[in-house]
Amino acid sequence: MSRKRLFVLPLIAASLGLLSGCAVVAVGTIAGTAMMANDRRPVEIQIADEAIELKASSRLADDSEIAERGRVVAVSYNQQVVLVGQLPSEDLRARATRIVRNIPSVRAVQNQIRIGQPISAASQTHDAYITSKIKSKMALDEHMDASRIKVVTENGEVFLLGLVSRDEGQKAIEIARNTAGVTKIVDLFQYM
Repeated sequence: MSRKRLFVLPLIAASLGLLSGCAVVAVGTIAGTAMMANDRRPVEIQIADEAIELKASSRLADDSEIAERGRVVAVSYNQQVVLVGQLPSEDLRARATRIVRNIPSVRAVQNQIRIGQPISAASQTHDAYITSKIKSKMALDEHMDASRIKVVTENGEVFLLGLVSRDEGQKAIEIARNTAGVTKIVDLFQYM
């Protein structure tokens, strides 16, 4: 990443607080459009992934036993869904997979749900912090494009997704490995 981008990005972020609601939406739309253009997935696949995540969240929430007894998050990348979270039994874990697999346009489901009780809000906050540290390190690495890699952290486990080269994947894994709080790294990259 160029020094100019490193200087401009914090200025944009700092100025967002000064903008009116409409301007914030406009800047957010521009930033989102730039990220979409830089993504290696075709735009229609990016849109399909967003729709898959919304449908998966809704369908999992509609299953009262899954919703009441566990915590499941669905992340879609290139129409392949990764399920993370906690459920109390293997039966519920398998049910979550079936629910998501039946969503149109889902090509595969990687079930990474752990058997156990849902993690606390404090653990979820710590996971978000770990994800932000990894994404920040990636963004500051001039040999890496952080917008091409999706990072999901669940109970200290880091799941890496993206359509990447072997070198990009190894660099991302190394960054995650050297981030405090990471207990395990799960490489779910699709290599080009």
